[in-house]
Amino acid sequence: MTRLEAKFRAGLVAAFSFGFIAATVVFYLLPEAPHGRFSRAVRTEDGFTIIGLLVFAIFCVFSLIALFSAIRASLGLPAISYDGRVLREYVVPFRRIPVSEIEHIEVQSNEVYLQMRNGNKRTVNARLIKDHETFFNRIILD
Repeated sequence: MTRLEAKFRAGLVAAFSFGFIAATVVFYLLPEAPHGRFSRAVRTEDGFTIIGLLVFAIFCVFSLIALFSAIRASLGLPAISYDGRVLREYVVPFRRIPVSEIEHIEVQSNEVYLQMRNGNKRTVNARLIKDHETFFNRIILD
């Protein structure tokens, strides 16, 4: 049984991660706006409002996901792996797909469409994956 792996595009993932973390830090450190229509919607002199906390929480979640991907990319761990039976994705959303359930694979430049035997169609985000065309062309379907 052969094991196939597709790695992350390390530079792109690092830039993506840095951008999300920088945006989170900037959002946290910026002071409240003195005037404007939405000047007190996100932050007051007492701190974040409920809307501000919600936006900050969303920034934090995306930053953690991006940081997780950047750490995987820097360690050389795979973005997608295939062991002959199961296709594992380590890109959001994290999934395990048995190859026996896949009927057809359609590879495009930024996405890969998996046509399942039950009629569903799943999409794999391939923007952050290096050489995904070769990886998916080497998968042998049942």
